[in-house]
Amino acid sequence: MTPEDRTLAHREAARRDLLHNPADPGATLASYWPPITRVDLARCAQFIRRAALLMDTPGGVDPALRARLSHMRYRVQELIQYIRQRTIRAANTSIWQATTRNGHVVKFPLSDGPARFFKEVAEGYEGGFEHALHDFITDTLRPGDVFVDVGAHIGYASGFAATTGASVFALEVQRELIPLIEQLAILNGFDQLRVLHAGASSTPGLGMIQRMNPHPGFQVETQEGASLDAYPLSLVNDAVPMVTLDTIFADDRLLPTMVKIDVEGYELLVLEGSARLIDQARTIFVVEFHPHLVERQGKNATDLLALFDKDRWVAKQMTEDGMFAIDAAADIRPDPKDPNPKIVFEPRSATSSEKASS
Repeated sequence: MTPEDRTLAHREAARRDLLHNPADPGATLASYWPPITRVDLARCAQFIRRAALLMDTPGGVDPALRARLSHMRYRVQELIQYIRQRTIRAANTSIWQATTRNGHVVKFPLSDGPARFFKEVAEGYEGGFEHALHDFITDTLRPGDVFVDVGAHIGYASGFAATTGASVFALEVQRELIPLIEQLAILNGFDQLRVLHAGASSTPGLGMIQRMNPHPGFQVETQEGASLDAYPLSLVNDAVPMVTLDTIFADDRLLPTMVKIDVEGYELLVLEGSARLIDQARTIFVVEFHPHLVERQGKNATDLLALFDKDRWVAKQMTEDGMFAIDAAADIRPDPKDPNPKIVFEPRSATSSEKASS
């Protein structure tokens, strides 16, 4: 059961209680708290007002419930104001847009150079930039799922994922790109898209990154313990928190349904920090593999595939022409439309249940 399923079940129970006791302010509040969508938020504000009126009736003066109502009213009012102010700030932003396979239009900001450069790159691909990846994301995710975008850049994949109703966590190491992802979330009303200025790796620590204008091929240069250009005194470099996916998604309620990894040669380090998630075999991993960059670390495609037990995982290569099964490194084929092959790892338990239900 997903976190959303549990929340909905709790609400349904509260609404059943309301049928028997419509004057119960506690059941009234539980019916719409916490809000998941903006529609929920509007209803929650309405029902908080109703609960406040019920508090004034005989027998409706429970001090603890009154204090809770006051706290919830404050939080709802502040959230509504927060959303309005963010929307106003983004109102005059120049945009470009893309349409997902599920028919949603995603607006992307064009507020600075990196955004305009990415738009040019995306429009240079016949049939749509990374069309297969974004179709796979929108076909797979459902409301209540968790999508983790490691190496989000301007949030292109994150935006597509957010159209499904999934909760999205966008991790990006380039500080200058964080406002662009935030703007994307505001422009589209993606309140479940959360932006993290962080990188993922095999161990937590500080990563050192060169201070320069953002670009899609940017890499973290060093991590904890290394010294580059007189760290930490040099102004040549910036620092970014490095986390492991196992650590920040340790709560089972945050278990990712899908993790997309595009980190310019550091993909194996990200996966090494995801050992617990891999062992659970309940998360789909989509890995953009950069063989020429991975080789600099003395690793290769065989090392990538070895992280996923064949008895528990199905490996495929995603191309614009379809999905192809992978059994060994030699099965990864050149793709003229994508120099960096995308490898998908799906838990066998998930693929078996899909076959059983079809």
